[in-house]
Amino acid sequence: MNVSRARLLAAIPLLAVADIGRGVAFYGKIGFQTLFVSDEYAALMRDDVHLHLWRCADRSVADNTACRMRVEGIDALYDECRAAGIVHPNGTLRLTERDTREFTVLDPQGGAITFVEPVAG
Repeated sequence: MNVSRARLLAAIPLLAVADIGRGVAFYGKIGFQTLFVSDEYAALMRDDVHLHLWRCADRSVADNTACRMRVEGIDALYDECRAAGIVHPNGTLRLTERDTREFTVLDPQGGAITFVEPVAG
């Protein structure tokens, strides 16, 4: 019997921000292009990664919003983010016990993205 199986292809993080325009400007610093923007919602993209923002007046929601993105070339991305001044003070590039190298950027509106690259080997 041939049973078809569903396959997940991508995830699109949805991050809370207090101000859509400020959120779009922040993610633009690291190369995200705007696909759609309104007062309440924005869709952004860099390479094959989509990121959506939604306006949320409750800062505690934004302060607890985070996601992880798997990348290639983490050193170059880290240099971009460091030059833009957006690396989280406690999130500098490091090797983890999970055999990944990772760092975190902090959106001034509260959200955090951790970029992750598996260690080859």
